[in-house]
Amino acid sequence: MRTRSLALSDKLKKIFFTTFTISLLAFSGISRITFAAPTTSSRLPTVQPLHRLTLLDPSFDSQTVGGVPFCSSGPLGTIICYPPNFLKTAYDFPAAKVNEEDNSKDAEEGNGDNSGLPGSGSTIVIVDAFGSPTIQSDLDKFDTAFGIPQAQVTVLCPPTWTGSSTDNCPVKTVADLSTAPNAVLCGAFGWAAETTLDVTMSHGLAPGAKIVLVVSADCQDTSINSAEAAVVSQDKYRGSIMSQSFGEPDDLVGCTAVDPVTLQCTATDPTIKATADTIYELAKERQWTVIASSGDDGANTDARFLGTTELTPSWPSTNPLNLAVGGTQGQPYGGQFGLFPGPGKTLTCAAHKQCNTGLVVINGGASGCATATRPGVPSSCFPVRYGAEAAWNEFAAFGGSVGRVTGGGVSSLYERPSYQEHLPDSFSTILGSSVEAEGRLTPDVSFNAAAQGGVLAFLGFLGRWGVFSGTSASSPAWAAIIAILDQKNGGPVGFINPAIYSLGASEKSKHAFHDITKGENSDTAGQLGVDGFAASKGYDLTTGWGTPDVAHFIQDIGKFLQDDDGDDDGGD
Repeated sequence: MRTRSLALSDKLKKIFFTTFTISLLAFSGISRITFAAPTTSSRLPTVQPLHRLTLLDPSFDSQTVGGVPFCSSGPLGTIICYPPNFLKTAYDFPAAKVNEEDNSKDAEEGNGDNSGLPGSGSTIVIVDAFGSPTIQSDLDKFDTAFGIPQAQVTVLCPPTWTGSSTDNCPVKTVADLSTAPNAVLCGAFGWAAETTLDVTMSHGLAPGAKIVLVVSADCQDTSINSAEAAVVSQDKYRGSIMSQSFGEPDDLVGCTAVDPVTLQCTATDPTIKATADTIYELAKERQWTVIASSGDDGANTDARFLGTTELTPSWPSTNPLNLAVGGTQGQPYGGQFGLFPGPGKTLTCAAHKQCNTGLVVINGGASGCATATRPGVPSSCFPVRYGAEAAWNEFAAFGGSVGRVTGGGVSSLYERPSYQEHLPDSFSTILGSSVEAEGRLTPDVSFNAAAQGGVLAFLGFLGRWGVFSGTSASSPAWAAIIAILDQKNGGPVGFINPAIYSLGASEKSKHAFHDITKGENSDTAGQLGVDGFAASKGYDLTTGWGTPDVAHFIQDIGKFLQDDDGDDDGGD
Protein backbone atom coordinates (compact mmCIF):
# COMPACT_ATOMS: atom_id res chain seq x y z
CA MET A 1 0.00 0.00 0.00
CA ARG A 2 1.31 3.43 -0.92
CA THR A 3 1.99 5.63 2.12
CA ARG A 4 0.60 9.14 2.07
CA SER A 5 2.96 12.04 2.70
CA LEU A 6 0.97 13.74 5.46
CA ALA A 7 3.51 16.15 6.96
CA LEU A 8 2.16 19.43 5.58
CA SER A 9 3.22 22.77 7.02
CA ASP A 10 0.48 25.27 7.84
CA LYS A 11 1.72 27.41 4.93
CA LEU A 12 1.48 24.52 2.50
CA LYS A 13 -2.00 23.59 3.73
CA LYS A 14 -3.11 27.16 3.13
CA ILE A 15 -1.71 27.14 -0.42
CA PHE A 16 -3.29 23.80 -1.34
CA PHE A 17 -6.73 24.23 0.19
CA THR A 18 -7.21 27.92 -0.56
CA THR A 19 -6.31 27.22 -4.18
CA PHE A 20 -8.53 24.15 -4.20
CA THR A 21 -11.63 26.12 -3.28
CA ILE A 22 -11.12 28.75 -5.96
CA SER A 23 -9.60 26.72 -8.77
CA LEU A 24 -10.73 23.10 -8.78
CA LEU A 25 -13.22 24.33 -11.35
CA ALA A 26 -10.20 25.51 -13.32
CA PHE A 27 -12.23 28.62 -13.96
CA SER A 28 -11.24 32.07 -12.69
CA GLY A 29 -14.50 33.90 -13.20
CA ILE A 30 -17.17 31.95 -11.37
CA SER A 31 -15.69 32.15 -7.89
CA ARG A 32 -19.09 31.81 -6.24
CA ILE A 33 -19.00 28.07 -6.99
CA THR A 34 -16.53 26.49 -4.56
CA PHE A 35 -15.71 23.13 -3.05
CA ALA A 36 -14.01 22.02 0.12
CA ALA A 37 -11.36 19.30 -0.10
CA PRO A 38 -13.13 15.95 -0.60
CA THR A 39 -13.10 13.42 2.23
CA THR A 40 -16.34 11.54 1.73
CA SER A 41 -17.75 9.11 -0.79
CA SER A 42 -20.07 11.83 -2.10
CA ARG A 43 -17.08 13.53 -3.73
CA LEU A 44 -15.51 10.35 -5.13
CA PRO A 45 -15.06 9.27 -7.81
CA THR A 46 -15.18 12.30 -10.11
CA VAL A 47 -12.96 13.73 -12.80
CA GLN A 48 -12.08 17.38 -13.26
CA PRO A 49 -11.36 19.48 -16.34
CA LEU A 50 -7.70 20.41 -16.71
CA HIS A 51 -7.50 24.05 -17.70
CA ARG A 52 -7.18 27.57 -16.35
CA LEU A 53 -8.97 30.54 -17.87
CA THR A 54 -7.99 34.19 -17.75
CA LEU A 55 -11.00 36.28 -18.70
CA LEU A 56 -10.20 39.37 -20.73
CA ASP A 57 -11.75 42.78 -20.20
CA PRO A 58 -15.44 43.14 -21.12
CA SER A 59 -14.26 45.81 -23.59
CA PHE A 60 -12.29 43.19 -25.50
CA ASP A 61 -13.89 43.63 -28.90
CA SER A 62 -13.72 41.42 -31.98
CA GLN A 63 -14.76 44.28 -34.28
CA THR A 64 -11.88 46.73 -33.75
CA VAL A 65 -8.28 46.62 -34.96
CA GLY A 66 -6.38 43.54 -33.90
CA GLY A 67 -3.31 43.49 -31.70
CA VAL A 68 -2.32 39.86 -31.28
CA PRO A 69 -0.30 38.55 -29.62
CA PHE A 70 -0.83 41.21 -26.92
CA CYS A 71 -4.26 41.03 -25.29
CA SER A 72 -5.63 43.51 -22.77
CA SER A 73 -6.37 41.94 -19.38
CA GLY A 74 -7.25 44.16 -16.43
CA PRO A 75 -5.53 42.40 -13.50
CA LEU A 76 -2.51 41.36 -15.57
CA GLY A 77 -2.29 44.45 -17.77
CA THR A 78 -1.35 42.46 -20.85
CA ILE A 79 -1.25 38.75 -21.51
CA ILE A 80 0.53 37.17 -24.48
CA CYS A 81 -2.22 35.48 -26.48
CA TYR A 82 -1.85 33.24 -29.51
CA PRO A 83 -4.38 32.69 -32.30
CA PRO A 84 -4.09 29.44 -34.27
CA ASN A 85 -1.71 30.68 -36.97
CA PHE A 86 0.91 31.66 -34.37
CA LEU A 87 0.87 28.12 -33.00
CA LYS A 88 0.95 26.66 -36.50
CA THR A 89 4.02 28.68 -37.40
CA ALA A 90 5.87 27.90 -34.16
CA TYR A 91 5.21 24.17 -34.40
CA ASP A 92 5.80 24.01 -38.17
CA PHE A 93 2.41 22.74 -39.25
CA PRO A 94 2.60 21.75 -42.92
CA ALA A 95 2.84 24.84 -45.14
CA ALA A 96 2.07 27.29 -42.31
CA LYS A 97 2.70 30.66 -43.96
CA VAL A 98 4.78 33.60 -42.91
CA ASN A 99 3.43 36.77 -44.49
CA GLU A 100 5.98 39.44 -43.83
CA GLU A 101 3.75 42.45 -44.34
CA ASP A 102 0.08 41.53 -43.97
CA ASN A 103 -1.03 38.95 -41.45
CA SER A 104 -4.64 39.48 -42.50
CA LYS A 105 -4.05 37.45 -45.65
CA ASP A 106 -3.17 34.40 -43.59
CA ALA A 107 -6.37 34.89 -41.63
CA GLU A 108 -8.49 35.03 -44.74
CA GLU A 109 -6.91 31.79 -45.93
CA GLY A 110 -7.56 29.87 -42.75
CA ASN A 111 -4.53 30.88 -40.68
CA GLY A 112 -1.98 29.64 -43.13
CA ASP A 113 -3.95 26.66 -44.47
CA ASN A 114 -2.31 23.23 -44.38
CA SER A 115 -1.60 23.02 -48.11
CA GLY A 116 -3.90 20.07 -48.57
CA LEU A 117 -3.45 18.72 -45.02
CA PRO A 118 -6.11 20.35 -42.83
CA GLY A 119 -7.14 16.99 -41.34
CA SER A 120 -9.84 16.28 -43.92
CA GLY A 121 -11.43 12.85 -43.66
CA SER A 122 -10.64 12.59 -39.94
CA THR A 123 -13.05 12.81 -37.02
CA ILE A 124 -12.02 14.29 -33.68
CA VAL A 125 -14.22 13.18 -30.78
CA ILE A 126 -14.17 15.56 -27.81
CA VAL A 127 -15.40 14.05 -24.52
CA ASP A 128 -16.64 16.49 -21.87
CA ALA A 129 -19.16 16.55 -19.04
CA PHE A 130 -22.25 18.78 -19.46
CA GLY A 131 -21.05 20.43 -22.68
CA SER A 132 -21.80 24.08 -23.37
CA PRO A 133 -25.09 25.76 -24.29
CA THR A 134 -23.22 28.14 -26.63
CA ILE A 135 -20.68 25.82 -28.23
CA GLN A 136 -21.74 26.32 -31.85
CA SER A 137 -21.93 30.11 -31.60
CA ASP A 138 -18.61 30.13 -29.69
CA LEU A 139 -16.96 28.25 -32.55
CA ASP A 140 -18.59 30.47 -35.16
CA LYS A 141 -17.27 33.61 -33.46
CA PHE A 142 -13.81 32.06 -33.10
CA ASP A 143 -13.76 31.13 -36.79
CA THR A 144 -14.88 34.61 -37.86
CA ALA A 145 -12.26 36.33 -35.69
CA PHE A 146 -9.40 34.25 -37.09
CA GLY A 147 -10.57 33.63 -40.63
CA ILE A 148 -11.01 29.88 -40.25
CA PRO A 149 -13.53 27.94 -42.37
CA GLN A 150 -16.67 27.43 -40.30
CA ALA A 151 -17.71 23.96 -39.17
CA GLN A 152 -20.74 22.32 -37.63
CA VAL A 153 -20.21 20.59 -34.29
CA THR A 154 -22.05 17.28 -33.96
CA VAL A 155 -23.27 17.00 -30.36
CA LEU A 156 -24.09 13.56 -28.91
CA CYS A 157 -25.85 13.29 -25.57
CA PRO A 158 -27.14 10.58 -23.20
CA PRO A 159 -28.66 8.14 -22.90
CA THR A 160 -27.75 6.63 -26.32
CA TRP A 161 -25.25 9.13 -27.79
CA THR A 162 -26.54 8.29 -31.26
CA GLY A 163 -28.46 11.46 -32.11
CA SER A 164 -31.74 9.73 -31.27
CA SER A 165 -34.80 11.84 -30.56
CA THR A 166 -34.79 10.31 -27.08
CA ASP A 167 -31.35 11.69 -26.26
CA ASN A 168 -31.36 14.56 -23.80
CA CYS A 169 -28.40 16.91 -23.27
CA PRO A 170 -27.91 17.83 -19.59
CA VAL A 171 -27.22 21.49 -20.45
CA LYS A 172 -29.31 23.33 -23.03
CA THR A 173 -29.36 26.83 -21.56
CA VAL A 174 -27.02 28.98 -19.49
CA ALA A 175 -29.33 28.49 -16.51
CA ASP A 176 -28.80 24.72 -16.77
CA LEU A 177 -25.14 25.24 -15.85
CA SER A 178 -26.39 25.95 -12.34
CA THR A 179 -29.40 23.65 -12.14
CA ALA A 180 -28.58 20.45 -14.05
CA PRO A 181 -28.08 17.34 -11.86
CA ASN A 182 -24.64 17.52 -10.20
CA ALA A 183 -23.91 20.84 -11.92
CA VAL A 184 -22.68 22.53 -8.75
CA LEU A 185 -20.85 19.44 -7.49
CA CYS A 186 -18.97 19.07 -10.77
CA GLY A 187 -18.54 22.73 -11.65
CA ALA A 188 -20.57 22.79 -14.86
CA PHE A 189 -19.39 26.31 -15.73
CA GLY A 190 -15.83 25.00 -15.78
CA TRP A 191 -16.86 22.11 -18.00
CA ALA A 192 -18.59 24.53 -20.39
CA ALA A 193 -15.37 26.52 -20.65
CA GLU A 194 -13.49 23.25 -21.17
CA THR A 195 -15.84 22.35 -23.99
CA THR A 196 -15.17 25.64 -25.77
CA LEU A 197 -11.40 25.22 -25.41
CA ASP A 198 -11.40 21.65 -26.69
CA VAL A 199 -13.57 22.34 -29.72
CA THR A 200 -11.89 25.58 -30.81
CA MET A 201 -8.35 24.29 -30.25
CA SER A 202 -8.81 21.14 -32.32
CA HIS A 203 -10.73 22.92 -35.10
CA GLY A 204 -8.32 25.86 -35.20
CA LEU A 205 -5.35 23.58 -35.88
CA ALA A 206 -7.12 21.01 -38.09
CA PRO A 207 -10.02 22.90 -39.71
CA GLY A 208 -10.76 20.07 -42.15
CA ALA A 209 -11.52 17.47 -39.48
CA LYS A 210 -15.06 16.76 -38.35
CA ILE A 211 -15.74 17.65 -34.71
CA VAL A 212 -17.99 15.45 -32.59
CA LEU A 213 -18.72 16.53 -29.01
CA VAL A 214 -19.65 13.61 -26.76
CA VAL A 215 -21.41 14.94 -23.66
CA SER A 216 -21.36 13.03 -20.39
CA ALA A 217 -24.32 13.49 -18.04
CA ASP A 218 -21.99 14.70 -15.28
CA CYS A 219 -18.39 14.37 -14.04
CA GLN A 220 -18.76 10.97 -12.35
CA ASP A 221 -16.38 8.29 -13.64
CA THR A 222 -19.31 6.01 -14.42
CA SER A 223 -20.92 8.73 -16.54
CA ILE A 224 -17.73 9.40 -18.49
CA ASN A 225 -17.30 5.66 -19.08
CA SER A 226 -20.86 5.33 -20.38
CA ALA A 227 -20.38 8.16 -22.85
CA GLU A 228 -17.08 6.83 -24.16
CA ALA A 229 -18.33 3.25 -24.42
CA ALA A 230 -21.34 4.35 -26.45
CA VAL A 231 -19.37 6.27 -29.05
CA VAL A 232 -16.44 3.84 -29.38
CA SER A 233 -18.85 0.98 -30.08
CA GLN A 234 -20.48 2.78 -33.03
CA ASP A 235 -19.18 1.65 -36.41
CA LYS A 236 -19.59 5.12 -37.94
CA TYR A 237 -16.86 6.45 -35.62
CA ARG A 238 -14.35 3.64 -36.19
CA GLY A 239 -10.86 5.10 -36.66
CA SER A 240 -11.63 8.41 -34.91
CA ILE A 241 -9.42 10.43 -32.56
CA MET A 242 -10.55 10.90 -28.95
CA SER A 243 -9.42 13.85 -26.83
CA GLN A 244 -9.83 13.72 -23.03
CA SER A 245 -8.95 16.94 -21.18
CA PHE A 246 -9.74 15.76 -17.68
CA GLY A 247 -8.25 13.62 -14.96
CA GLU A 248 -7.97 12.46 -11.37
CA PRO A 249 -5.18 10.98 -9.23
CA ASP A 250 -3.84 7.68 -10.56
CA ASP A 251 -3.99 6.13 -7.08
CA LEU A 252 -7.62 7.15 -6.44
CA VAL A 253 -9.28 5.64 -9.51
CA GLY A 254 -12.38 3.80 -8.35
CA CYS A 255 -11.97 5.03 -4.78
CA THR A 256 -15.36 5.65 -3.17
CA ALA A 257 -14.26 6.49 0.40
CA VAL A 258 -11.11 7.84 2.07
CA ASP A 259 -10.08 7.48 5.72
CA PRO A 260 -10.05 11.06 7.07
CA VAL A 261 -6.98 10.37 9.26
CA THR A 262 -4.67 8.25 7.09
CA LEU A 263 -6.16 9.47 3.79
CA GLN A 264 -5.94 5.92 2.50
CA CYS A 265 -8.71 4.70 0.22
CA THR A 266 -11.00 2.45 2.28
CA ALA A 267 -13.52 1.42 -0.39
CA THR A 268 -13.04 0.87 -4.10
CA ASP A 269 -15.28 0.19 -7.06
CA PRO A 270 -13.06 -1.94 -9.34
CA THR A 271 -15.51 -1.71 -12.22
CA ILE A 272 -14.57 1.92 -12.89
CA LYS A 273 -11.01 1.14 -13.97
CA ALA A 274 -12.00 -2.19 -15.53
CA THR A 275 -14.69 -0.56 -17.65
CA ALA A 276 -12.37 2.22 -18.80
CA ASP A 277 -9.65 -0.32 -19.66
CA THR A 278 -12.15 -2.30 -21.71
CA ILE A 279 -13.21 0.84 -23.59
CA TYR A 280 -9.60 1.68 -24.46
CA GLU A 281 -8.99 -1.90 -25.62
CA LEU A 282 -12.03 -1.70 -27.87
CA ALA A 283 -10.87 1.68 -29.17
CA LYS A 284 -7.51 0.15 -30.08
CA GLU A 285 -9.22 -2.70 -31.92
CA ARG A 286 -11.31 -0.17 -33.83
CA GLN A 287 -8.25 1.90 -34.85
CA TRP A 288 -8.94 4.85 -32.59
CA THR A 289 -6.17 7.11 -31.38
CA VAL A 290 -7.02 7.98 -27.76
CA ILE A 291 -5.39 11.03 -26.17
CA ALA A 292 -5.45 12.32 -22.58
CA SER A 293 -4.03 15.38 -20.84
CA SER A 294 -1.29 14.53 -18.32
CA GLY A 295 -2.72 16.87 -15.68
CA ASP A 296 -2.15 20.36 -14.25
CA ASP A 297 -0.90 19.43 -10.79
CA GLY A 298 2.63 18.53 -11.76
CA ALA A 299 3.99 15.35 -10.24
CA ASN A 300 1.61 15.81 -7.27
CA THR A 301 -1.95 15.13 -8.45
CA ASP A 302 -3.07 14.15 -4.93
CA ALA A 303 -2.10 17.57 -3.57
CA ARG A 304 -5.31 19.42 -4.40
CA PHE A 305 -7.52 16.34 -3.91
CA LEU A 306 -6.15 15.17 -0.55
CA GLY A 307 -3.57 17.75 0.47
CA THR A 308 -0.78 15.14 0.42
CA THR A 309 2.54 15.41 -1.37
CA GLU A 310 3.46 11.95 -2.66
CA LEU A 311 4.39 11.70 -6.34
CA THR A 312 1.22 10.77 -8.25
CA PRO A 313 0.43 11.21 -11.98
CA SER A 314 -3.02 11.79 -13.47
CA TRP A 315 -5.40 9.14 -14.84
CA PRO A 316 -6.62 8.35 -17.55
CA SER A 317 -3.36 9.55 -19.12
CA THR A 318 -1.64 6.70 -17.25
CA ASN A 319 -3.53 4.04 -19.17
CA PRO A 320 -0.92 2.63 -21.62
CA LEU A 321 -3.43 2.77 -24.48
CA ASN A 322 -3.78 6.55 -24.15
CA LEU A 323 -1.33 9.04 -25.60
CA ALA A 324 -0.45 11.17 -22.55
CA VAL A 325 0.14 14.84 -23.43
CA GLY A 326 1.98 17.21 -21.12
CA GLY A 327 2.48 20.97 -21.25
CA THR A 328 5.19 23.54 -21.98
CA GLN A 329 5.72 27.28 -21.73
CA GLY A 330 7.87 29.72 -23.68
CA GLN A 331 11.56 29.93 -22.78
CA PRO A 332 12.46 32.41 -21.50
CA TYR A 333 9.07 32.86 -19.88
CA GLY A 334 7.24 35.54 -21.86
CA GLY A 335 10.30 35.90 -24.08
CA GLN A 336 11.80 39.38 -23.95
CA PHE A 337 8.63 40.63 -22.22
CA GLY A 338 8.85 38.35 -19.17
CA LEU A 339 6.07 38.29 -16.58
CA PHE A 340 2.71 40.00 -16.95
CA PRO A 341 3.37 43.77 -16.76
CA GLY A 342 0.54 44.57 -14.33
CA PRO A 343 -2.67 46.63 -14.42
CA GLY A 344 -2.74 49.40 -16.99
CA LYS A 345 0.57 48.44 -18.60
CA THR A 346 1.03 47.45 -22.22
CA LEU A 347 3.44 45.58 -24.47
CA THR A 348 4.67 46.58 -27.92
CA CYS A 349 6.61 45.10 -30.84
CA ALA A 350 7.88 47.88 -33.11
CA ALA A 351 7.49 48.01 -36.88
CA HIS A 352 9.82 45.66 -38.80
CA LYS A 353 11.47 44.47 -35.57
CA GLN A 354 11.68 40.86 -34.44
CA CYS A 355 10.38 40.27 -30.93
CA ASN A 356 10.65 37.13 -28.82
CA THR A 357 7.40 36.19 -27.05
CA GLY A 358 8.78 32.88 -25.74
CA LEU A 359 7.25 30.12 -27.83
CA VAL A 360 6.89 32.31 -30.92
CA VAL A 361 9.29 34.83 -32.45
CA ILE A 362 7.20 37.54 -34.13
CA ASN A 363 7.82 40.52 -36.42
CA GLY A 364 6.18 43.91 -35.93
CA GLY A 365 5.36 44.19 -39.62
CA ALA A 366 4.53 47.46 -41.33
CA SER A 367 3.25 49.37 -38.30
CA GLY A 368 4.05 47.27 -35.24
CA CYS A 369 1.53 46.05 -32.70
CA ALA A 370 0.67 46.83 -29.10
CA THR A 371 -1.75 45.67 -26.43
CA ALA A 372 -5.22 45.81 -27.96
CA THR A 373 -8.82 45.01 -27.15
CA ARG A 374 -9.37 42.77 -30.13
CA PRO A 375 -8.34 39.12 -30.30
CA GLY A 376 -8.06 38.53 -34.00
CA VAL A 377 -6.39 39.59 -37.19
CA PRO A 378 -5.63 41.74 -39.12
CA SER A 379 -2.68 42.64 -36.93
CA SER A 380 0.56 44.10 -38.18
CA CYS A 381 2.53 41.61 -36.09
CA PHE A 382 2.98 38.16 -37.60
CA PRO A 383 4.64 34.92 -36.46
CA VAL A 384 8.10 34.19 -37.84
CA ARG A 385 9.40 31.01 -36.23
CA TYR A 386 9.69 28.79 -33.18
CA GLY A 387 11.38 30.34 -30.15
CA ALA A 388 12.10 27.92 -27.30
CA GLU A 389 10.27 26.07 -24.53
CA ALA A 390 10.56 24.80 -20.97
CA ALA A 391 8.34 22.49 -18.94
CA TRP A 392 5.11 24.28 -18.01
CA ASN A 393 5.27 25.58 -14.43
CA GLU A 394 3.48 28.86 -13.66
CA PHE A 395 3.38 28.44 -9.88
CA ALA A 396 5.62 31.46 -9.33
CA ALA A 397 4.20 33.53 -12.21
CA PHE A 398 0.78 33.50 -10.52
CA GLY A 399 2.06 34.31 -7.06
CA GLY A 400 2.23 30.78 -5.67
CA SER A 401 -0.95 29.32 -7.18
CA VAL A 402 -0.89 25.54 -7.52
CA GLY A 403 -2.51 23.63 -10.37
CA ARG A 404 -0.52 25.40 -13.09
CA VAL A 405 2.12 22.74 -13.73
CA THR A 406 2.52 19.96 -16.31
CA GLY A 407 1.66 16.51 -14.98
CA GLY A 408 3.89 13.47 -15.17
CA GLY A 409 5.29 10.55 -13.21
CA VAL A 410 5.09 6.82 -12.61
CA SER A 411 1.74 5.02 -12.44
CA SER A 412 0.86 2.76 -9.51
CA LEU A 413 -2.09 1.36 -11.50
CA TYR A 414 -0.37 0.07 -14.62
CA GLU A 415 2.85 -1.78 -15.29
CA ARG A 416 5.36 -0.26 -17.64
CA PRO A 417 4.29 -1.05 -21.22
CA SER A 418 6.79 -2.72 -23.50
CA TYR A 419 7.06 0.35 -25.71
CA GLN A 420 8.75 2.07 -22.72
CA GLU A 421 11.05 -0.81 -21.80
CA HIS A 422 14.17 0.91 -23.19
CA LEU A 423 13.76 3.90 -20.83
CA PRO A 424 15.70 4.23 -17.53
CA ASP A 425 14.83 1.97 -14.59
CA SER A 426 14.68 4.95 -12.24
CA PHE A 427 14.37 8.74 -12.34
CA SER A 428 15.85 11.33 -9.99
CA THR A 429 13.65 14.01 -8.46
CA ILE A 430 14.47 17.68 -8.04
CA LEU A 431 14.83 17.19 -4.25
CA GLY A 432 17.36 14.39 -4.64
CA SER A 433 15.27 11.23 -4.34
CA SER A 434 15.29 8.32 -6.77
CA VAL A 435 12.00 6.88 -8.03
CA GLU A 436 11.77 3.34 -9.38
CA ALA A 437 10.12 3.43 -12.79
CA GLU A 438 8.25 0.12 -12.73
CA GLY A 439 4.90 1.52 -13.84
CA ARG A 440 3.57 3.30 -16.89
CA LEU A 441 5.48 6.57 -17.38
CA THR A 442 3.82 9.85 -18.38
CA PRO A 443 3.69 12.05 -20.37
CA ASP A 444 4.54 10.78 -23.85
CA VAL A 445 4.64 14.13 -25.69
CA SER A 446 3.74 17.76 -25.00
CA PHE A 447 2.34 21.01 -26.40
CA ASN A 448 2.06 24.64 -25.29
CA ALA A 449 0.01 24.97 -22.07
CA ALA A 450 1.05 28.33 -20.59
CA ALA A 451 -1.19 31.29 -19.75
CA GLN A 452 1.57 33.70 -20.81
CA GLY A 453 1.24 32.58 -24.39
CA GLY A 454 -2.18 31.01 -23.96
CA VAL A 455 -4.85 30.33 -26.57
CA LEU A 456 -7.83 32.58 -27.27
CA ALA A 457 -11.47 31.55 -27.31
CA PHE A 458 -14.86 33.20 -26.88
CA LEU A 459 -17.28 32.00 -24.19
CA GLY A 460 -20.78 32.96 -25.20
CA PHE A 461 -22.34 31.85 -21.92
CA LEU A 462 -20.28 34.62 -20.28
CA GLY A 463 -20.16 37.02 -23.22
CA ARG A 464 -16.39 37.29 -22.82
CA TRP A 465 -13.16 36.39 -24.58
CA GLY A 466 -10.58 34.51 -22.56
CA VAL A 467 -7.08 33.10 -22.72
CA PHE A 468 -6.80 29.42 -21.79
CA SER A 469 -3.90 27.54 -20.30
CA GLY A 470 -3.37 23.99 -19.06
CA THR A 471 -2.77 20.56 -20.50
CA SER A 472 -6.43 20.72 -21.53
CA ALA A 473 -5.14 22.75 -24.47
CA SER A 474 -2.43 20.18 -25.21
CA SER A 475 -4.73 17.18 -25.72
CA PRO A 476 -6.98 18.68 -28.44
CA ALA A 477 -3.88 20.16 -30.08
CA TRP A 478 -2.43 16.67 -30.46
CA ALA A 479 -5.83 15.44 -31.66
CA ALA A 480 -5.49 17.97 -34.49
CA ILE A 481 -1.97 16.75 -35.25
CA ILE A 482 -3.16 13.14 -35.44
CA ALA A 483 -6.00 14.25 -37.74
CA ILE A 484 -3.44 15.75 -40.11
CA LEU A 485 -1.31 12.59 -39.82
CA ASP A 486 -4.36 10.41 -40.57
CA GLN A 487 -5.02 12.43 -43.72
CA LYS A 488 -1.42 12.09 -44.86
CA ASN A 489 -1.49 8.39 -44.02
CA GLY A 490 -4.63 7.86 -46.07
CA GLY A 491 -6.50 6.47 -43.07
CA PRO A 492 -6.41 6.20 -39.29
CA VAL A 493 -3.05 5.43 -37.68
CA GLY A 494 -4.82 4.14 -34.57
CA PHE A 495 -2.80 3.27 -31.47
CA ILE A 496 0.32 5.36 -32.03
CA ASN A 497 2.32 5.09 -28.80
CA PRO A 498 4.80 2.39 -29.91
CA ALA A 499 5.60 4.31 -33.09
CA ILE A 500 6.16 7.53 -31.13
CA TYR A 501 8.62 5.79 -28.81
CA SER A 502 10.45 4.22 -31.74
CA LEU A 503 10.69 7.65 -33.37
CA GLY A 504 11.77 9.26 -30.09
CA ALA A 505 14.64 6.78 -29.70
CA SER A 506 15.81 7.25 -33.29
CA GLU A 507 18.08 9.77 -34.99
CA LYS A 508 15.02 11.36 -36.54
CA SER A 509 13.84 12.46 -33.10
CA LYS A 510 15.92 15.64 -33.27
CA HIS A 511 13.90 16.77 -36.28
CA ALA A 512 10.47 15.48 -35.21
CA PHE A 513 10.53 16.81 -31.62
CA HIS A 514 11.76 19.86 -29.76
CA ASP A 515 13.64 18.25 -26.86
CA ILE A 516 12.65 20.21 -23.75
CA THR A 517 15.56 20.35 -21.28
CA LYS A 518 14.60 23.19 -18.94
CA GLY A 519 12.06 23.37 -16.13
CA GLU A 520 10.47 20.98 -13.63
CA ASN A 521 7.04 19.84 -12.49
CA SER A 522 6.79 20.21 -8.73
CA ASP A 523 3.36 21.72 -8.10
CA THR A 524 5.05 24.34 -5.90
CA ALA A 525 8.22 24.73 -8.01
CA GLY A 526 10.15 22.74 -5.41
CA GLN A 527 9.11 24.90 -2.45
CA LEU A 528 7.86 23.59 0.90
CA GLY A 529 9.15 20.07 0.30
CA VAL A 530 6.91 19.27 -2.67
CA ASP A 531 8.96 17.13 -5.05
CA GLY A 532 8.86 16.72 -8.81
CA PHE A 533 10.91 15.81 -11.86
CA ALA A 534 13.21 17.92 -14.03
CA ALA A 535 13.19 18.20 -17.80
CA SER A 536 16.29 16.65 -19.31
CA LYS A 537 17.81 15.53 -22.58
CA GLY A 538 15.74 12.82 -24.27
CA TYR A 539 12.67 11.37 -22.58
CA ASP A 540 11.67 12.79 -19.18
CA LEU A 541 8.69 12.81 -16.79
CA THR A 542 7.79 16.45 -17.44
CA THR A 543 7.36 16.71 -21.22
CA GLY A 544 7.97 13.15 -22.50
CA TRP A 545 9.78 13.31 -25.85
CA GLY A 546 8.97 17.02 -26.14
CA THR A 547 6.81 19.08 -28.48
CA PRO A 548 6.36 18.43 -32.20
CA ASP A 549 7.79 19.92 -35.33
CA VAL A 550 4.60 18.85 -37.04
CA ALA A 551 5.83 18.81 -40.64
CA HIS A 552 8.79 16.61 -39.70
CA PHE A 553 6.76 14.52 -37.25
CA ILE A 554 4.12 13.45 -39.77
CA GLN A 555 6.84 12.72 -42.30
CA ASP A 556 9.28 10.87 -40.02
CA ILE A 557 6.82 8.71 -38.11
CA GLY A 558 5.65 6.96 -41.25
CA LYS A 559 8.48 4.41 -41.19
CA PHE A 560 7.72 3.48 -37.60
CA LEU A 561 4.01 3.10 -38.26
CA GLN A 562 4.88 0.56 -40.95
CA ASP A 563 7.41 -1.25 -38.77
CA ASP A 564 5.04 -1.54 -35.81
CA ASP A 565 2.43 -4.30 -35.71
CA GLY A 566 0.40 -2.38 -33.11
CA ASP A 567 0.21 -5.25 -30.60
CA ASP A 568 2.24 -3.46 -27.92
CA ASP A 569 -0.26 -2.27 -25.33
CA GLY A 570 1.57 -2.74 -22.06
CA GLY A 571 0.08 -4.29 -18.96
CA ASP A 572 -1.69 -3.43 -15.76
